[in-house]
Amino acid sequence: MSLEVQTLSLPDQQEYKGQPFPLALEIKTTSLDEACAWACDNATDIEAQASEHGAVLMRGLPLASPEDFDAAVTAFGSPNFSYEESLSNAYRINYTPRVFSANEAPPEVTIFLHHEMAQTP
Repeated sequence: MSLEVQTLSLPDQQEYKGQPFPLALEIKTTSLDEACAWACDNATDIEAQASEHGAVLMRGLPLASPEDFDAAVTAFGSPNFSYEESLSNAYRINYTPRVFSANEAPPEVTIFLHHEMAQTP
């Protein structure tokens, strides 16, 4: 199968510096290996598009597990910023080196409005 990439329009899509925000791409493939190869080959272009548009949303990647998501993120070649390095004190579960849960606190614990990276060095 051949990978196909299409630009999408989103309901209520905003504008950033005269460009659609976020830039929305649909990645059409059923192969995780093919998607990862595409990410590796196009990482520089995607980073430039993120800078130009403010963000890039990718839909349609064949991701069925935390390991699949980790493989796709790793394919872009960016360095990992581990949970341990973030200095966060939230209780989270690391599923892979790059994928962890949002919060494992019990439902009765109040989580106040905050910025996730406020304690990041």
